[in-house]
Amino acid sequence: MKIRRCVLVSVCRETQYNGKGIAYTIPMTAKDFIEVDPEKMSGTPVFTGTRVPINHLLDYLKAGDSLNTFLADFPTVTREQALGVLELMRERLLTEYETAA
Repeated sequence: MKIRRCVLVSVCRETQYNGKGIAYTIPMTAKDFIEVDPEKMSGTPVFTGTRVPINHLLDYLKAGDSLNTFLADFPTVTREQALGVLELMRERLLTEYETAA
């Protein structure tokens, strides 16, 4: 079994033990943070359980706004969801570059 390291504790589902006293964490997946439904926002990726497009977070950060500002403006999005999306993006980017190298 491949165990992925969870960089941000907030995006780990739980800690489990492998029977040898070694703890590991189970990372959350994209489905835990991102929802794509043709019936919701015409299929635009949104934070799970909300109608807030993921792109709004990226637009806020690109404009120099803080994560706290984004969360204040979109109270239906949790800090865990926002950090989870950023962590998933980081992992995908790093994995893509590791594969290319």
